Amino acid sequence: MAINFNQIINFESQISKLLKNQKGKDIIIGRFDLTEVDFNYKPKILSQYLMSFKSVNSVTYKLLYWEKNETIKEFIKSNTKSEFQITTLYRNGKLPGVLFINEKSMNEIFFNILILNHFNYEQALSPSLNIRVQLFLHQKNFITLMDIYDDRGFNVFLINNSESRGSIQ
Repeated sequence: MAINFNQIINFESQISKLLKNQKGKDIIIGRFDLTEVDFNYKPKILSQYLMSFKSVNSVTYKLLYWEKNETIKEFIKSNTKSEFQITTLYRNGKLPGVLFINEKSMNEIFFNILILNHFNYEQALSPSLNIRVQLFLHQKNFITLMDIYDDRGFNVFLINNSESRGSIQ
């Protein structure tokens, strides 16, 4: 499945606005707090939650990363065969690099490796990557956005995907 990068760039500006304002017309918002969950169980419970979604047409990952560009490319290439594109290179500063990965379905093995690296960074464990994971589950009438900010929790946004409803304010 080819990634429509023009669509992603247009969608990206809307998503940035949603994440900043934390609201939008006809958008359902939820926050999941993992602070009281045992650290070793966090990746498993998150994976089980994701795999419970039915009728997902495709999955798009957006990774914000503060790692060398070659390091992140090698990580992706060694853990998934899916198409990816870096839209913003990391330049060793405060601003992250941005990478998109598109998959035809939820790849539980890749997700588990990715989230383990993400959570391990917060705890100074290996293996780890300094990344933020945003996951888009594309369904017939909705896009579910999961913003997994760190090992303390994540936000979920259920966005109406029809032309007549749902807008980000």
